[in-house]
Amino acid sequence: MKKKLETTEAELSRLRRMVDKVSVLAKSGLSSSNWTMGSSQAASAIAGSVVVGGSPNGGDGKTNNGASDTERRLIKTLEDIVNVIHNSDGQSGSSSRESTLRSRSFTDVKARLQGTGSPSLPPKKQLTPHERMGMLQNEFQTTEEAYVKYLQLVHDLFQVPLEGSGLLTPEQIDTLFSKVRTQLLEIHKGLLRELQNRKPHQSFSDCLLAFVPYLKLYTDYVNNHQHVTEFLQEIENNSNMKKVAAFIKNIESNPECEAQDLSSFLIKPIQRLPRYELFLRDMVKFCTDQQEHLKLSRLLESVRKVNEHINESKRKKDNSSKVFEIQNNLLLTGKDKGFVLYEQSRKYVREDVVMIRKVKKGSSDKLKKHNLLLFSDILIDSVKTKEGKYKVRRIYKLLEISVQKYEGEADTVALFVVKEGEEDDAVHVKANPGSDIDPWMQDVLQCMAALKGEGAAPDRLGPLLTSTN
Repeated sequence: MKKKLETTEAELSRLRRMVDKVSVLAKSGLSSSNWTMGSSQAASAIAGSVVVGGSPNGGDGKTNNGASDTERRLIKTLEDIVNVIHNSDGQSGSSSRESTLRSRSFTDVKARLQGTGSPSLPPKKQLTPHERMGMLQNEFQTTEEAYVKYLQLVHDLFQVPLEGSGLLTPEQIDTLFSKVRTQLLEIHKGLLRELQNRKPHQSFSDCLLAFVPYLKLYTDYVNNHQHVTEFLQEIENNSNMKKVAAFIKNIESNPECEAQDLSSFLIKPIQRLPRYELFLRDMVKFCTDQQEHLKLSRLLESVRKVNEHINESKRKKDNSSKVFEIQNNLLLTGKDKGFVLYEQSRKYVREDVVMIRKVKKGSSDKLKKHNLLLFSDILIDSVKTKEGKYKVRRIYKLLEISVQKYEGEADTVALFVVKEGEEDDAVHVKANPGSDIDPWMQDVLQCMAALKGEGAAPDRLGPLLTSTN
């Protein structure tokens, strides 16, 4: 019996090695003519092809039925091979161990040929809503622990040593690390303590009730982050700050930083904030307790409003920065020399490179390239210089103009200046080749409608934070 078992195991081992090579043949296809043979002949044909490295019939190995059909035939034939091995000793009664080995061998054969690489697994267990909630709560706490660790690491490894080095001024330290970051560290430590010390009878939502209102502190951090990015670039590129750059690089080489640089740590608060909304959204979805569901729903709404508030604040700050940037690059002459672009209610909308010509009675100028700067209440016609300045040609008040499609030319808008008692001025605004004038015209009309109280001006500066998956 022992000798018989060793022989069978050797045969099965040889079969497994054969299958690895047969799988390669199955991908390229085998001639279908050999599959009319009996199981023993088929086994011999496959074995022969494996030995010589070719197809069973010595042909090109292609089949009209495709690889999937070939694989099915291989599986059936290999089943016959296993049957041959089962009966090769001429005995009808084999040991249970032999039977188990043979069964496992055939399972391996089928799995490999079907591309799974291993025997088929039982179907994955469907989690109950209660189990899902448990997983979400554990993930929330685990990721919060990691987040607090990173906040603490920035304070201990970067901020404190830089403050003590004297390489940066207090103002530069505040720019780099943001005054509010220390406050964020403390409120997240408090949240983590609540989560870690939660009693069995205490609901998860109770741990978050006192925490959520403090999320508005992120507003200043988010608004300051652009300055952080610019200052880090200055440290890296400014030759006068080589010592600072070397100091930071040395800290980043610390194993505790896990091969992450300072900028990676400083952006984590911005990445973390939308995650709270995602967590709460999933918890509301899977919560089955009515009272807890109500609490989580209210928390979700509160966090969503905080994210909206921060996004709106960020949009306003970005827009103001853009207006100031353009103001500093305007070249004003004549009656426009004292013009001040920045006003609290004025928003930047878009900039377009277009072709413009003045239209007069019976004649018109040639088309010339201009830059149009659209704001919520005005339109600035300019020509951009090589230095990136805007040489202002004319400033239009949106409530004193009208725009309409010019039918005489494709992708062209006629712009009229409406002044009571005076002859109307007109210009043609034509899109650059390959561009479309319609989006520009729609934004102008939308701004004009907003000034008349018929809607809101378009906002082309999108939000920084998003809670979408």
